[in-house]
Amino acid sequence: MKRIIRIVLYLLGLVSLAMGNVCSVTSGLGITATSSLGYVLSVISGLTLGTMTIISFVIFIAVQLLLADRREYVKILLQFPFSLFFSYMIDALLGAMTLECESPLMKCAMMLLGIAFTSVGVILTVDVRIVPTAPDGLVRTLSDRFHWNMGNVKNGFDIFLVAAAIILGLCVKGTLTGIGIGTVVAALLTGRVVKLIEKKTQRFFTALVE
Repeated sequence: MKRIIRIVLYLLGLVSLAMGNVCSVTSGLGITATSSLGYVLSVISGLTLGTMTIISFVIFIAVQLLLADRREYVKILLQFPFSLFFSYMIDALLGAMTLECESPLMKCAMMLLGIAFTSVGVILTVDVRIVPTAPDGLVRTLSDRFHWNMGNVKNGFDIFLVAAAIILGLCVKGTLTGIGIGTVVAALLTGRVVKLIEKKTQRFFTALVE
């Protein structure tokens, strides 16, 4: 029964992460670092954000398979169906979003709502200990393979994605695409919000995964 609850919570976490992406896109103030490159490629290619997300996640999974021990292959491959679900939810929720943020107040409110959804999604997808999302899985694999500090790898990975998004946006579109104050605020606040929520939920998740 606990495993079923964990899977349901994990799926809800993916929905929450997808909603966080939708809110950040709708705010127009900048998307999160993890989704920044996928968003720019979506704008450039004309493909949906969900489509570019699954393409990038498949690449992340492939890199993990190249670097990881064979004993980890099953866990890594399990990321794929969940990545498909996550990508589908992004497009579905974007298609259902009818709210337009025109005033600065609405933009800021939508940005903060996106951070809240993302933070809840991070807790649900991490603390239930099913499988990591593809980006987090790649960070963990790089950390294990090269014995690097996971926090430093995560920061470096996010910086790489944002830098690549900036360069592509400037070279192809001639402007920053999807990168803005919201990207910076999300980077500064998401971790703090996660820690705040975890203080209230840690006992629940500890009992759930035992």
